[in-house]
Amino acid sequence: MAPDCSRFLFQYREPGIHRVLEDFRRLIDERVQARALKGNWVGLALGMQLKATVQIHTYGYADLENLVPVREDSVFRIGSLTKQFTAALVLKLAELGKLSIDDDITSFLPDYPARNRRITLHHLLSHTSGIQTYSTIPEFWKRSREDLSPEAIADLFKDEPLRFEPGERYEYNNSGYHLLGMII
Repeated sequence: MAPDCSRFLFQYREPGIHRVLEDFRRLIDERVQARALKGNWVGLALGMQLKATVQIHTYGYADLENLVPVREDSVFRIGSLTKQFTAALVLKLAELGKLSIDDDITSFLPDYPARNRRITLHHLLSHTSGIQTYSTIPEFWKRSREDLSPEAIADLFKDEPLRFEPGERYEYNNSGYHLLGMII
């Protein structure tokens, strides 16, 4: 059984932190190599920082189809992992009085076609906006390898009809979090 990386850093109590980083990097190397040998693997970039020293290690491919290796400046599409951070930032901004989750999205995105509906930040946060999720739109997948601006992605879904009235029901939605990212 492979060692648990999350517990690894807590094994050291004395100042040998450089050794910790090097041991941790070796542990990651071993785990990555074991995974690569199984064949169900693409790539990753690992960054470690100790004060002013930054180490970056890259493994595998950023683009498996074209065998493009991961580089230090590779961009990874991490999808839904960002939703929790987006939500936390929206709530922090609400706590600071910079916005309210009851604000209408057109307060921040005045050109967004809300079709005379009141769509709030709360609706976006809770997947209850009724906005079409871009991941179900074929055009999105045709263009997904392009470096699209946030506005270009919004253009793919903003003119789609609402799937239901805002607040009427829950339906998992990537577009709502995309709009929240544009707002913050």
